[in-house]
Amino acid sequence: MSAGRQTRVGRLTKRPEFLRVAAGRRKWVTPGMVVQARARHEAPPASAVAALNASEGAAETDSAGPPRVGITVSRKVGNAVQRNRARRRLRAAAREALPEVGAPGVDYVLIGRAGTLSRAYPDLLADLQQAVDKLNRPGRPRSSGAGTGRSGTRRRKSGRPRDQAGDKQAKDGSHGEP
Repeated sequence: MSAGRQTRVGRLTKRPEFLRVAAGRRKWVTPGMVVQARARHEAPPASAVAALNASEGAAETDSAGPPRVGITVSRKVGNAVQRNRARRRLRAAAREALPEVGAPGVDYVLIGRAGTLSRAYPDLLADLQQAVDKLNRPGRPRSSGAGTGRSGTRRRKSGRPRDQAGDKQAKDGSHGEP
Protein backbone atom coordinates (compact mmCIF):
# COMPACT_ATOMS: atom_id res chain seq x y z
CA MET A 1 0.00 0.00 0.00
CA SER A 2 1.16 3.51 -0.74
CA ALA A 3 1.81 6.01 2.03
CA GLY A 4 -1.11 8.26 1.00
CA ARG A 5 -3.61 5.42 0.85
CA GLN A 6 -5.93 4.90 3.78
CA THR A 7 -6.40 1.37 4.98
CA ARG A 8 -9.92 1.32 6.33
CA VAL A 9 -13.32 2.82 5.70
CA GLY A 10 -15.81 3.47 8.48
CA ARG A 11 -19.53 2.67 8.35
CA LEU A 12 -22.68 4.71 8.69
CA THR A 13 -25.11 2.69 10.78
CA LYS A 14 -27.75 5.03 12.20
CA ARG A 15 -30.65 6.61 10.32
CA PRO A 16 -29.74 10.18 11.41
CA GLU A 17 -26.31 9.74 9.81
CA PHE A 18 -27.92 8.79 6.49
CA LEU A 19 -30.36 11.71 6.76
CA ARG A 20 -27.54 14.17 7.50
CA VAL A 21 -25.72 13.10 4.34
CA ALA A 22 -28.92 13.37 2.28
CA ALA A 23 -29.56 16.86 3.67
CA GLY A 24 -26.19 17.93 2.30
CA ARG A 25 -27.67 17.78 -1.23
CA ARG A 26 -24.41 16.72 -2.88
CA LYS A 27 -25.06 13.72 -5.10
CA TRP A 28 -23.90 12.15 -8.31
CA VAL A 29 -26.12 9.80 -10.32
CA THR A 30 -24.61 6.97 -12.35
CA PRO A 31 -26.26 4.03 -14.13
CA GLY A 32 -25.19 1.69 -11.33
CA MET A 33 -25.86 3.80 -8.24
CA VAL A 34 -26.50 7.18 -6.69
CA VAL A 35 -23.70 8.51 -4.48
CA GLN A 36 -24.35 11.19 -1.86
CA ALA A 37 -21.59 12.90 0.11
CA ARG A 38 -21.22 15.28 3.04
CA ALA A 39 -18.18 16.40 4.99
CA ARG A 40 -18.15 15.66 8.72
CA HIS A 41 -17.48 18.59 10.99
CA GLU A 42 -17.22 16.81 14.27
CA ALA A 43 -15.39 18.74 16.93
CA PRO A 44 -14.16 16.61 19.81
CA PRO A 45 -15.29 17.67 23.28
CA ALA A 46 -13.16 20.37 24.93
CA SER A 47 -11.97 17.94 27.61
CA ALA A 48 -10.68 15.57 24.91
CA VAL A 49 -8.80 18.42 23.23
CA ALA A 50 -7.25 19.44 26.55
CA ALA A 51 -6.23 15.84 27.23
CA LEU A 52 -4.60 15.56 23.81
CA ASN A 53 -2.73 18.84 24.25
CA ALA A 54 -1.56 17.87 27.72
CA SER A 55 -0.20 14.49 26.68
CA GLU A 56 3.51 14.45 25.98
CA GLY A 57 4.82 13.21 22.64
CA ALA A 58 1.38 12.77 21.17
CA ALA A 59 1.56 12.48 17.40
CA GLU A 60 -0.71 14.68 15.33
CA THR A 61 -3.78 12.77 14.26
CA ASP A 62 -6.14 13.36 11.40
CA SER A 63 -9.10 14.85 13.26
CA ALA A 64 -11.34 14.24 10.27
CA GLY A 65 -10.94 10.47 10.42
CA PRO A 66 -11.30 8.00 7.57
CA PRO A 67 -14.16 8.25 5.07
CA ARG A 68 -17.33 6.46 6.12
CA VAL A 69 -19.84 4.74 3.89
CA GLY A 70 -23.47 3.72 4.23
CA ILE A 71 -25.33 1.54 1.75
CA THR A 72 -29.04 1.45 1.11
CA VAL A 73 -31.10 -0.42 -1.48
CA SER A 74 -34.85 0.09 -1.70
CA ARG A 75 -37.53 -2.43 -2.59
CA LYS A 76 -37.77 -0.88 -6.06
CA VAL A 77 -34.60 -2.84 -6.90
CA GLY A 78 -36.22 -6.21 -6.30
CA ASN A 79 -36.91 -8.86 -3.71
CA ALA A 80 -34.74 -9.49 -0.65
CA VAL A 81 -32.30 -11.74 -2.49
CA GLN A 82 -31.73 -9.14 -5.20
CA ARG A 83 -31.41 -6.29 -2.67
CA ASN A 84 -28.84 -8.24 -0.65
CA ARG A 85 -26.87 -9.02 -3.80
CA ALA A 86 -26.90 -5.33 -4.74
CA ARG A 87 -25.72 -4.43 -1.21
CA ARG A 88 -22.87 -6.95 -1.40
CA ARG A 89 -21.75 -5.58 -4.79
CA LEU A 90 -21.82 -1.99 -3.52
CA ARG A 91 -19.98 -2.96 -0.33
CA ALA A 92 -17.25 -4.70 -2.34
CA ALA A 93 -16.90 -1.71 -4.68
CA ALA A 94 -16.71 0.68 -1.71
CA ARG A 95 -14.13 -1.50 0.03
CA GLU A 96 -11.99 -1.45 -3.10
CA ALA A 97 -12.41 2.17 -4.26
CA LEU A 98 -12.93 4.37 -1.21
CA PRO A 99 -9.54 3.85 0.46
CA GLU A 100 -7.96 5.28 -2.69
CA VAL A 101 -10.40 8.00 -3.80
CA GLY A 102 -12.45 8.73 -0.67
CA ALA A 103 -11.63 11.97 1.12
CA PRO A 104 -10.88 11.88 4.86
CA GLY A 105 -13.69 13.26 6.97
CA VAL A 106 -16.38 12.68 4.35
CA ASP A 107 -19.44 10.47 4.69
CA TYR A 108 -20.72 8.73 1.55
CA VAL A 109 -24.09 7.04 1.03
CA LEU A 110 -24.39 4.59 -1.86
CA ILE A 111 -27.95 4.07 -3.06
CA GLY A 112 -28.48 0.95 -5.13
CA ARG A 113 -30.43 1.10 -8.38
CA ALA A 114 -31.75 -1.58 -10.71
CA GLY A 115 -28.56 -1.16 -12.73
CA THR A 116 -26.50 -2.22 -9.72
CA LEU A 117 -27.45 -5.83 -10.38
CA SER A 118 -26.99 -5.91 -14.15
CA ARG A 119 -23.89 -3.72 -14.47
CA ALA A 120 -20.52 -5.44 -14.87
CA TYR A 121 -18.40 -5.12 -11.71
CA PRO A 122 -15.56 -3.12 -13.39
CA ASP A 123 -18.19 -0.66 -14.67
CA LEU A 124 -19.76 -0.44 -11.21
CA LEU A 125 -16.34 0.27 -9.73
CA ALA A 126 -15.68 2.93 -12.39
CA ASP A 127 -19.08 4.51 -11.61
CA LEU A 128 -18.18 4.76 -7.93
CA GLN A 129 -14.73 6.20 -8.61
CA GLN A 130 -16.14 8.77 -11.04
CA ALA A 131 -18.89 9.82 -8.62
CA VAL A 132 -16.52 10.18 -5.67
CA ASP A 133 -14.05 12.17 -7.79
CA LYS A 134 -16.84 14.54 -8.85
CA LEU A 135 -18.16 14.90 -5.30
CA ASN A 136 -14.70 15.57 -3.85
CA ARG A 137 -14.17 18.57 -6.14
CA PRO A 138 -14.79 21.95 -4.53
CA GLY A 139 -18.08 23.62 -5.31
CA ARG A 140 -21.49 22.12 -5.83
CA PRO A 141 -21.45 19.30 -8.38
CA ARG A 142 -24.18 19.10 -10.94
CA SER A 143 -25.88 15.75 -11.13
CA SER A 144 -25.00 13.72 -14.19
CA GLY A 145 -28.71 13.64 -15.04
CA ALA A 146 -28.88 9.87 -15.46
CA GLY A 147 -32.33 8.90 -14.32
CA THR A 148 -33.23 12.23 -12.73
CA GLY A 149 -36.74 13.48 -13.38
CA ARG A 150 -37.30 16.96 -14.77
CA SER A 151 -34.37 18.38 -16.66
CA GLY A 152 -34.13 22.10 -17.06
CA THR A 153 -37.85 22.81 -16.60
CA ARG A 154 -38.76 25.48 -14.12
CA ARG A 155 -42.02 26.94 -12.95
CA ARG A 156 -42.53 30.65 -12.86
CA LYS A 157 -42.84 32.34 -9.49
CA SER A 158 -46.51 33.02 -10.17
CA GLY A 159 -47.10 29.32 -10.74
CA ARG A 160 -48.51 29.94 -14.22
CA PRO A 161 -47.13 28.25 -17.32
CA ARG A 162 -44.95 30.38 -19.59
CA ASP A 163 -47.45 30.25 -22.47
CA GLN A 164 -50.26 32.73 -21.78
CA ALA A 165 -52.30 31.86 -24.90
CA GLY A 166 -54.43 29.37 -22.98
CA ASP A 167 -55.50 32.07 -20.52
CA LYS A 168 -56.75 34.40 -23.29
CA GLN A 169 -58.83 31.64 -24.84
CA ALA A 170 -60.34 30.73 -21.49
CA LYS A 171 -61.40 34.36 -20.85
CA ASP A 172 -63.28 34.86 -24.13
CA GLY A 173 -64.83 31.38 -24.00
CA SER A 174 -63.80 30.43 -27.53
CA HIS A 175 -61.57 27.50 -26.53
CA GLY A 176 -59.84 27.52 -29.91
CA GLU A 177 -63.01 27.48 -32.06
CA PRO A 178 -62.95 29.66 -35.24
